[in-house]
Amino acid sequence: LVAALQYYLEYARQAEGLGSPVRVAWGKNNAAYMIIKMHRLDPTVDLAPARKLLEEGLAVAEATEDCKRIMAMNLEYVKGCLRSQN
Repeated sequence: LVAALQYYLEYARQAEGLGSPVRVAWGKNNAAYMIIKMHRLDPTVDLAPARKLLEEGLAVAEATEDCKRIMAMNLEYVKGCLRSQN
């Protein structure tokens, strides 16, 4: 999962350089989802970076509706977990 996270972060970085905001949003979502998966396996994994990635992804105006919907669902999950930790 760590390797996949790194690849998705690199994907988002390169998509940004290529001026492809749709791919940037998907890359951030997928990277955040890898953090979520790691958290499910190990609850000590910090979800704050996933929250940041999802918020950044949702701020991409050109993101598709499907991508926004999935990011919003993932963000709600992350926020719920972060609330329960406090």
